[in-house]
Amino acid sequence: MYLRRVIIRRSIICLCFITISSVIFSATRPTQSEGYISVFVSIFTFKPKPKIVAEDGSFVTNPGYEIAQFVVVPLKEKFTELFNTLDQSEIKDYFTMVPQSAYHVTLAKLTNTAGNDQHNFQVLVREQQVLDARDTFTKVLAKDISIVNDNEIRVAVDFSSAFIDKVLKKAQKRWKNHFAHIITKMHKSFYITIAYQYKPIPDKETLDRIETTLKSAQQFPFDVEIDPIEILASHDAVSFTPLLPDEQSP
Repeated sequence: MYLRRVIIRRSIICLCFITISSVIFSATRPTQSEGYISVFVSIFTFKPKPKIVAEDGSFVTNPGYEIAQFVVVPLKEKFTELFNTLDQSEIKDYFTMVPQSAYHVTLAKLTNTAGNDQHNFQVLVREQQVLDARDTFTKVLAKDISIVNDNEIRVAVDFSSAFIDKVLKKAQKRWKNHFAHIITKMHKSFYITIAYQYKPIPDKETLDRIETTLKSAQQFPFDVEIDPIEILASHDAVSFTPLLPDEQSP
């Protein structure tokens, strides 16, 4: 019986491998002169995320909840220069730039229905009140920029050790204790997304030009001021509403 199960598993794996190989081979046949590797990359990489942006570059409705800190606007000089460089480049042919007012650092992602349940909503409201009673305004250090997962342009940032120890670790521990069941991801690395891909990048040459633009635009490191921590309801990737409006904050 055991031998039979092993044979069946190996047969399934073999069939899957043959199927995938056939797809790759058939996809590469018309352009074999370009080489299998480059065609494989152009087929399976550099595609936009359909759930975030539409083919016309507009942001797709995707309601959800998260805990985040917005970047203070207007941006500081170096961040503004970075934005302008990208906004005036070939990058806009493939990426939708995030409005500066929507720049934020995500600390935790919550379930899409986190605020719909009355009990969960009240738990989140109490947590926001706790956060509002503390000073969570801070600065992060922007350290580099890159294309991540082939479809987002992100600026990687670091919090100071003092902020992590005095604020962030304590807050994350509190979140795990009070509403771990609605947390889908607790971020351990941090970034600011400044563009989302909406159009496939056609080839490696185009990607190389885009990456060259990113490298030439870098003036890192530089400080970025970010507003206090907020629990937010999102309409899409760039539209947010605070769970607790300012007039209800203590």
